[in-house]
Amino acid sequence: MRLVSVWLAVFILIISSCGIGDEAAHILHTENEPIDASNEAVCEYTNSSFHGITSGNNSNWYVIKFSSPSPINVTEMHTKYTYRCENYRIDWNGCILTNCTWTIASGALSEVLNESECFFHIQLGPFNYTYDNLKRYTQEELDGSDESWWRNFTLPPDTWYLICFAGETTECMLEVHFNTTNSDIEFLATSEGTGTHILLPEDFLGNVNIKRGYNVTGVLNGKKSVTVNNTFMGIQYSMFKWPCQGFERFQYTDPDGNTETFSFLSLPNHKIVLSDWPHRLIIGKGGTWNFRLDLLMLPGKFPDGTIFEPGFGVALLYLDVKLP
Repeated sequence: MRLVSVWLAVFILIISSCGIGDEAAHILHTENEPIDASNEAVCEYTNSSFHGITSGNNSNWYVIKFSSPSPINVTEMHTKYTYRCENYRIDWNGCILTNCTWTIASGALSEVLNESECFFHIQLGPFNYTYDNLKRYTQEELDGSDESWWRNFTLPPDTWYLICFAGETTECMLEVHFNTTNSDIEFLATSEGTGTHILLPEDFLGNVNIKRGYNVTGVLNGKKSVTVNNTFMGIQYSMFKWPCQGFERFQYTDPDGNTETFSFLSLPNHKIVLSDWPHRLIIGKGGTWNFRLDLLMLPGKFPDGTIFEPGFGVALLYLDVKLP
């Protein structure tokens, strides 16, 4: 059995224009102590800093809205996630900084797969068959606390949202420290709630779905619809890294009928992007969102002969959030 931890580093802002600094750290540890989610909401402001803690028993998203007429010089952004999961295949957490035009997102996903685990689904006309022996984790296996630090970076003047999240949780508490050198920054409002989700290739049921350990992941004509009541925020992430071979076509249609498609072909020596959208962050209004996925991911081999396996394939992390 092997553990895969995947770091999301989705820099939609050009790094030079965003001014990401010279230091970032991340620490992960697990603990089995009960989660203290009985605290009252903590929300402290100064002229240049913010400190907040969620108050709900399972607040797995937390939004801080702030604004400045001048460049925002962030000296430290410290986020802490304390959560408990039950009966899920994968756990994940992270944060999004966005002004709804430019976005920085980072986080981590962890999945444990045994080589004998597999998922198979076929639907041809009236014939429908599914075999699923993917492991679901118990509550104790996914108790944890995760912390991350971002230091010394600059955001353009604007109104920004910092969204922290963890999923899919049965208990969750989120804490944020956000320190700047700006005297003209204004922390406008916060919101929190429950509504984080993840979709993996086996959730996009199609004519054929297959997952065999870390070795092969495939989807033919996969489809999935989700409905959110508030603002939809999603990050599409792919394990399709060189030298994996195959193809991917991911498409979404928002409640107004607007469609965007991301597709590419991965060959032994290079990757060909056939279509893309300008943001890895998908954001829009509440309603029903429709997704389609076609995928084939095969292991690749490095020049030294080492095999690189595709892992869980593709993930769509999405939140149903109330922006303040």
